Amino acid sequence: MAYIDSLRLYNFRNFPREELLFSRTINFFYGNNGSGKTSLLEALYVLSFGRSFRTANYHHLIQDKEGYFIISVSAQDGQTSIPLGIERQRDGIKLLKLNELKANQAAISDLLPIQLLSPYSYRFFTDGPKLRRQYLDWGMFHVEPSFQKLWARLQKTLKQRNALLKAKRTIGKEIAYWDQELINIAEILQPLYKKYTHSLQERVFKLLKRLLGPQIEVNIHYYAGWDENCGLKSHLMREFAHDLRLGYTQYGPHKADLLISVNNIPIQDYFSQGQLKLAAYAFYLGQGLLLTQVTNKTPIYLLDDLPSELDAEKQTLVLGLLSEIKAQIFITGIEQESFKLLQACQGSRMFHVKQGMADFVSIPLETVPLAS
Repeated sequence: MAYIDSLRLYNFRNFPREELLFSRTINFFYGNNGSGKTSLLEALYVLSFGRSFRTANYHHLIQDKEGYFIISVSAQDGQTSIPLGIERQRDGIKLLKLNELKANQAAISDLLPIQLLSPYSYRFFTDGPKLRRQYLDWGMFHVEPSFQKLWARLQKTLKQRNALLKAKRTIGKEIAYWDQELINIAEILQPLYKKYTHSLQERVFKLLKRLLGPQIEVNIHYYAGWDENCGLKSHLMREFAHDLRLGYTQYGPHKADLLISVNNIPIQDYFSQGQLKLAAYAFYLGQGLLLTQVTNKTPIYLLDDLPSELDAEKQTLVLGLLSEIKAQIFITGIEQESFKLLQACQGSRMFHVKQGMADFVSIPLETVPLAS
């Protein structure tokens, strides 16, 4: 199990130059709104995913008047210390390094499996299928060795087929070739996704009952991206004229989804926003449990504004579940008092993020913060 031992930032958001040493258990960040707490979580996320969860424009991550940002960490894997980092320049150049050598994003993501939980986690259920597909793909990437190559094949196939549709070049063997390639990939991916979803269900169901009560009965159905009773080939043939008008492929594994309901009602129409947030925690924590069982790796969890919408009892319950997973955790909150109930967590570290400055004070939880 790898964990992040230290973080260095250069020109990232409002941090011109910072270095932090972390606990392998729980790390707390508190400070006023806008002080940069979430930016610290964002830096770790950018390193693992190659993108931000807050903006699609990487220029916003580079400090004003600077030409680049660098995020680097030292990861501990057993007795081995592994340096890895990302540099992004304003002109678009992107450099990834692992053990001082150039690397690709997949290698870094594999070493640092990061999960984000935030006040907006309820959108997992309300914002359409994209987030749920990303959730499935994250799990498949980490537990299914063949997934990365299959996913790359799928992206290439969709790119070629969609290009033919947009160019109206649909007569002859080309479109038939890519149709068959899409069907071939789907026939391999579909049972893998189903198997993964089935493995998730038992863990997620147990966590839902612990977080929301034993009376909760949730149904999870994997939607392949087409009506499996008809078959993908039939869909491609029947909807070809529509695909041609749209200029893209409507059916296939790239349209997969998790259909989640309570008492046959879509979960987003049944639960309150606070309940949806807890339900999302159950899904992501269940995924972490499955990852550990299959690979012996544990995700690193980023919890942005944990106290938001969760009472003290639920906060303690969530932290207890994370403790059972033995994950490294990074948590933000506005007030130091927000973490009062969590001060018994052994080996934890706290950092005071100060408004407008990258000035951190690492303090034991049992002591009083140093004056600014």
